[in-house]
Amino acid sequence: MGQFLKFSKNTFFTQILNLIVVGGTTIFIARVLGPKGQGEAALLLFIPNIALVFGQIGMMYATNYFAGKVSDEKNSLNGLTLSIFLGLLTMLVSVIAVSTLHKVFFKGVSYKLLFIMSLSVPVFFVLTELTAIMQSRYKINERNTIALAQPVFFLFLIFIFIGYFKMGVVGMVLAWFFSLVCAILLAFYLVLKGVRLKMEDFDIGLIKDMCFFGAKAHFGNIFKQLTYRGDYLLLNYFSNETAVGFYSIAVKIAEIIWKIPDAIGTVLLSRNAKSNSVEAAGFTSMICRMLLIPLIIISALLVFFAKNIIIFVFGPAYIQSYFPLVLLLPGIIVFAIWKILTADLIAHGHAIKYSISSIVGCVSMLALDIFLIPLYGINGASIGSTLSYLAATIVVVVMYTKHNNVSVRSMLIPTRPDIQKFRNAYKQLWS
Repeated sequence: MGQFLKFSKNTFFTQILNLIVVGGTTIFIARVLGPKGQGEAALLLFIPNIALVFGQIGMMYATNYFAGKVSDEKNSLNGLTLSIFLGLLTMLVSVIAVSTLHKVFFKGVSYKLLFIMSLSVPVFFVLTELTAIMQSRYKINERNTIALAQPVFFLFLIFIFIGYFKMGVVGMVLAWFFSLVCAILLAFYLVLKGVRLKMEDFDIGLIKDMCFFGAKAHFGNIFKQLTYRGDYLLLNYFSNETAVGFYSIAVKIAEIIWKIPDAIGTVLLSRNAKSNSVEAAGFTSMICRMLLIPLIIISALLVFFAKNIIIFVFGPAYIQSYFPLVLLLPGIIVFAIWKILTADLIAHGHAIKYSISSIVGCVSMLALDIFLIPLYGINGASIGSTLSYLAATIVVVVMYTKHNNVSVRSMLIPTRPDIQKFRNAYKQLWS
C-alpha cells in the first residue's frame, strides 16, 4: 500500500508539473509568435496528437495487460515492433491527409512543415510505447520521468529556436522534432537498463493478440474523448463561441480534480495487471471508497472559492464560468470512480467493458446536450456532462459488481476502518 500511494503521489505531481510546462510553452509561443504564429503552431501540433489518438489503437492498455502474461523482454520487443508498424502506417495516412486537405483545413500553413510534423508520428508513437513499457513493469518513477521529458525538452528548445534564434514557426517544428529525439534516447536508456531484447522473443502471435486487445480498448478511448469535448461543438452550434469560452474555463478548472484519479489509475493499471482478480477487486474497491473523501472535500472547497479563483486567474470577464463549474462537479466526482474501475477492468482483460461504458457516456452526452443546451445554454451543457458521466459510471459499476461479485456498498460507501486507513495513508504519503 505504501509503495502504491507514493507512486500515485509522484504521478499526480508529474501531471501537475506537465500541466505547468505545457502551459508555459503555450504562453511563450503565443506571446512571441502572436495570434497568427500561435494558430499555425496549434495546427502543426494537431498532426502528431490526432495521429496518436486514432492510430495507436490502445497500445498502452495492451502493453500493460500482457505484462502479467509474458516476460518483460518479450512484452517490450513485441510492443515496440507493433508501435513502429502502427507509427509508420499512421504517418503514411497523415502524409496523404495533409496532401489532400492542405488547402481546406490548413490554409496559410507551410506544406513542408506539415510534412515534417507527419514524419514525427512514428517517433511519437515509439516514445509513448516506451512510457507504457515502464508503466507495465511497475517502474512508475521512471515512467513519470519519460512522460515529463519531452515537454521539458520542448520548452527548453522553444526558448533556443524561437526565443534566441528568432526562427518563428520553423523553430517550433525543429524544437518538437529534437525534443522527441532527446526524450526517446532517455527513454531507451531507462527501458533497456538491465533488460536485453533478443530476436528469439519476437512473437507474431503476441503482436496479433496485442493488436486485437488494444483495438477493443481503442473505441473506448475515442468515445471518451468525444464525451470530454464533443459538447464544445454542440454548444457552439446552439449558442456561440463566447459561450464555449466560458464553458471551456469551467471544464478546465473542474478537470484538474481528475489529476488525482488519473494518477491513481495509472499506477493501479500496472499493479493489478500482475495481481489475481479477487485481490485486485478488493484493493480497487478500497481505493474507490477512500478516493471519494478527498474528492468531495476538494469539490466543496471549489464551490466556495472558485469565483475568486476565476476572477484572479482569468479576469472578471469570466465570472459566468462559475455556475457551470459548480454543475460539473458532481459528474467530476462520480466519473472518478469510472476511471478507477475501468483501470482494473482493462488490467484483467475486459477492455470491451471499458469501451461499452464510454459509448454509453458519449451517446448520453449527445442526446442530453441536444435537449438541454437550447433550453439552458452553458448550464445545460454542464448538466448534460454530469448526467452522461453518471450514466457511464452506473454502467461500469453494474458490470464491475457482476463480474467481480462485489457489492456497490463495498465500492462506494466509506467504512469506519477506512477513516483510519485514510489517516495512515496520509502519513505514508508525506513521511
